[in-house]
Amino acid sequence: ELKSLECRSCGLTKIDPKVYELLPHLTHLDFGDNELTSITSDEFEPLTNLRHLKLDGNRITAIKSSVFFNQQELKRLNLARNGLAKISRNAFDNLHNLTELDLSQNKFENPENGLLEPVADTLEVLLLNGNHLSLHTLKRLLNNLEIKELHLAGCGLGGVPVVPETVSVLNLANNHISSIPAEMIPESLKELDISGNKFRGLDKEAMMKLDNLKSFKLERNPWSCDLCNIVPLLERVNRSAAIRNVQCVEPYAAKGKKLGIVKRNELTWCTLPNYTSSDANFFLLGDDGKIGLIAAGTSVSLLFLTVVVVLGALCYSRRHAAKYYTHEDKLAMEGDSIFDNHSPLFCDERELSFKFPLDGGEKKLSVSTIDEIKKEHAITNGT
Repeated sequence: ELKSLECRSCGLTKIDPKVYELLPHLTHLDFGDNELTSITSDEFEPLTNLRHLKLDGNRITAIKSSVFFNQQELKRLNLARNGLAKISRNAFDNLHNLTELDLSQNKFENPENGLLEPVADTLEVLLLNGNHLSLHTLKRLLNNLEIKELHLAGCGLGGVPVVPETVSVLNLANNHISSIPAEMIPESLKELDISGNKFRGLDKEAMMKLDNLKSFKLERNPWSCDLCNIVPLLERVNRSAAIRNVQCVEPYAAKGKKLGIVKRNELTWCTLPNYTSSDANFFLLGDDGKIGLIAAGTSVSLLFLTVVVVLGALCYSRRHAAKYYTHEDKLAMEGDSIFDNHSPLFCDERELSFKFPLDGGEKKLSVSTIDEIKKEHAITNGT
């Protein structure tokens, strides 16, 4: 009448179904950290009394329909670290007593609609850590659930997902979140982990809803200890050790200081974030913070326009000067060409003539002697 079987890290690649037939009273089964690659649809059929099943750390990439159909007493199911990419919509059918489901560290990106509906009434703890899930996918997956604990660490989230109002423990660690809208915080929340994100501060409305937390993890965020970001936290520095131990990352003068030793009169004005503007928590800043950022933006814009005008004036001045000197050079070249030519000047005892090098098609200019002019004049008068 064996009730518990543990064979973790045993190098198992396949289990003979006949083994389960010898264990009808089994309530705890742990085959974690082995080399199992698949589960047949009737594999656990004899184990009708099973309550805890651990298959984490194997190589199971898919869960077929109704695999756990005969495990109506199952309360905890661990399928973490398997590389799971597909779970059939009916995989959890008949699990009417399931309270905890661990799907962490898989390749679980696009779950089928209604996947968790069979366990919606009983599921209390859901672990999805390490699965790259979009906010839209999470909203669809969590719909109609009444869970108490939700773990979404390392899911690549850029914002806070819509979570059930029943959630009291929320783990959002190691994501890319920079703000928490107050309306996204469940009323029943008691424990919150936002460590390892991109928070520079928390706004007044959010902090008012977080005042009654029993556990609040804030470390490893780029906290900006200035008037725009840190004031709501600073006002609560005596309420929690977690807040007192918040470490300033910027500005430079406060870098490395713990919030517990920072005084309000030491705070500088708004500090620009070190990461991209899309991550900046602009809409959660107070009025003073917004005015400061707007003023800074206006100053930068005016400086940019001034630089553009100066550069434009310089370009115009240089172009005008270049055009003037180009014409001067052309005239100088034409003058020099007269003397560079071997035949511009011919003379003898009776006449003097000049020949100017001109462009093709232009009339030639000649200069006659005084004797020639007199002769032409005499001919004209008929003498």
